[in-house]
Amino acid sequence: MEVMELEQDTGISKTTIGRIVTEELKLKKTPAKFISGFLTNEQKLCRLAICKDMLEMTRTDPEWKDKIITGDETWVYGYDPETKRQSAEWRGQGEPRPKISRILKSRNKVLLVAFLDNKGIVHHEYLPAGQTVSKEMYLGILCRLREAIRKKKGQKNGLMVTDPTP
Repeated sequence: MEVMELEQDTGISKTTIGRIVTEELKLKKTPAKFISGFLTNEQKLCRLAICKDMLEMTRTDPEWKDKIITGDETWVYGYDPETKRQSAEWRGQGEPRPKISRILKSRNKVLLVAFLDNKGIVHHEYLPAGQTVSKEMYLGILCRLREAIRKKKGQKNGLMVTDPTP
């Protein structure tokens, strides 16, 4: 209940109500914590089923987690200057401060698409400037990712291993 509603209902002034609430009752107004959303029962059951499937996969194939590849995209600058803190140097008393020219962040940003497994980067690409992100563009990236995975599977201890069976 808001202070104005209490004032109307009780006839007590807002300042008196505020003092009673904060000093006597020791209450403070705390905002609600926003969360992305509550899960429905159907969503909870779906997550439970996925967890059970993952437990079953662990029983049948203990190495299944090594086969997971995840991907992400991020915008990166062609050049990102060091910060003031990064350019700091230890100097003795009376020594002049180091001088560097002020360089702004590069205006040329490119989209970096990277795919990783549990050992590190499997494949990465920088999209050409002006490239529109489309289904066709992503299909090409996924084809090149597949080739990178095949090459990685074909390597053992840095040496290329060939399969004797055709």
